[in-house]
Amino acid sequence: MKKLIVPVVCAIIGLSGCFASMPAPVKDTLLVEKTATDEKKLAKIEDDIVLINQENNKIKESLKITSQREIVSGKEISSLEKEKALLEEKKKLYAISNDTKALAEVEKAMVDNQRKINLEKINQEYLQARQDYEKSGIELKEAELAAQIAELNFEKAKIARAYQDRTMGEAPVDPKTGQKDDKARIDVSEYEKYLESRREKATQARQYHLKKTDAFKAVETKLNESGYGN
Repeated sequence: MKKLIVPVVCAIIGLSGCFASMPAPVKDTLLVEKTATDEKKLAKIEDDIVLINQENNKIKESLKITSQREIVSGKEISSLEKEKALLEEKKKLYAISNDTKALAEVEKAMVDNQRKINLEKINQEYLQARQDYEKSGIELKEAELAAQIAELNFEKAKIARAYQDRTMGEAPVDPKTGQKDDKARIDVSEYEKYLESRREKATQARQYHLKKTDAFKAVETKLNESGYGN
């Protein structure tokens, strides 16, 4: 199952634009001499990719629910606002007709209506903050996935380059520059630089997510203290 999931995740993250400058994937034919230690290291990274992808999918499913709840909350507020307008017209009617009993009842209903509006607005604020929190969580997970996939390719590149150096022999010297011409071989430094850039992106996404987490927790506390749902 893992052998199927990892390539799919790599493709999806690549299509999202995260891999715009990613070096070419290392061919499996260049990994034939990987050691047991290499195998273990690659398997660990692949396990992490699968786990992060599962976590990302859970957040995406939660976001779908949160987004729909926010829509319902908005509709609820609109309904309550319409009820408020109706109650205000009824109040005018009972005041004109001197129906004190009905007036007292509608004024009581107006207080309850306003209380519901206030509470639902707090709930909507909570749901909007939760959406931001979950969206930033998805951004973080996808940045972490990009970093893990970059690390996987970096480790493969090191293995492949060692294999190329052993089987292809010493790289020829360019007579013009006097330097070794190894353009036909994998440049491990490209994979390393790309890995560093993905880790930096993940760090930035983590910092942003922490800000959204703090904001979400503050609104969550406000909702809990409001008595919403009681």
